[in-house]
Amino acid sequence: MSLSSSLTRAAVVVNRLSTDYAARVLSRLEPEDIKSVLAAISQLKKSTPLEVRDSIERFATETGIEINRRIHAGSSDSPNVRSQESDVLSYRSVSTTCESDLPFSFLKAVDHETKLQLLQDEHPRNIALVLSCVEPDAASNLISSLDPVLRVSVLKRICELEELDPEEIAYLGFELKSRLDKLTGLEQESALGIDVASRVLSGVDETVQYSLLAEIDQADPDMARFLKSSVVVFEDLERLDSDGLKLVLSKLDTSVLAPALKHASSSLQIRVFDVLAEKPTELLALEMDEMAPVDQSSQQSARKAVIKAMLDLSLAGRIEFPKQLAG
Repeated sequence: MSLSSSLTRAAVVVNRLSTDYAARVLSRLEPEDIKSVLAAISQLKKSTPLEVRDSIERFATETGIEINRRIHAGSSDSPNVRSQESDVLSYRSVSTTCESDLPFSFLKAVDHETKLQLLQDEHPRNIALVLSCVEPDAASNLISSLDPVLRVSVLKRICELEELDPEEIAYLGFELKSRLDKLTGLEQESALGIDVASRVLSGVDETVQYSLLAEIDQADPDMARFLKSSVVVFEDLERLDSDGLKLVLSKLDTSVLAPALKHASSSLQIRVFDVLAEKPTELLALEMDEMAPVDQSSQQSARKAVIKAMLDLSLAGRIEFPKQLAG
């Protein structure tokens, strides 16, 4: 995959940020710029960890140079410049934390036989690298199960290891994860394309979201159709089954639910009251009755907190909300 263009590198950066932070970054851009970044995200292909890190570092450097140019041009007092400078520092931190999980942590969820099948045909040095990074109990079980000749060779290379090369570890982890996905038939890839764009759109303000979808609909109706079908909105609460709705509500305080539901449809309010226990229902209804009219900013802030709870639980595979394709 080529990460040569600045726009593609920007897409890679946004793709590696959390949904909340990506939404904050994009919400400060012009609609046309957001549309360009989202389109670039939708076209991303799978890349190695080293390509991703290099892309983030280069993007941070390019952005830092531009900020320095503006500062020296006399715009250092601009709040936008200061906030952009803060973003660059955050981008730089991403380059050192995007591989923040422990090396080969994906192996924790893999049973012993699958781990053995994955490693037994590897070069002894690669096996040694894996065993030196996983938990001691797992390493002991694995080396005990290897062929006697192979395990001697692996143990010898473990003894010979000096300082571990993070790039070598990252590349080996990427290769093993790809092989594991094929071995288990999952073929799981990083969240890319429409899925990433829809999660980012789910985190921006409703006014920005509607404007962007309208813009994209004019330029690319097919892309807009898929985005509309996958973006999570506040009203999706009503699509959840009772267990899913209870789980979302359990993550939220009445101080968030009250302003979020104050001007919601009566059908959604009734649905929420139906799944809550009697006491929480009374408290929520009382708070909604006694609160002053909710301004648009407060309502959007509360609803974004609800959307975030739905997104987090959906990404964790704990809730599902069926959606029909938008026409």
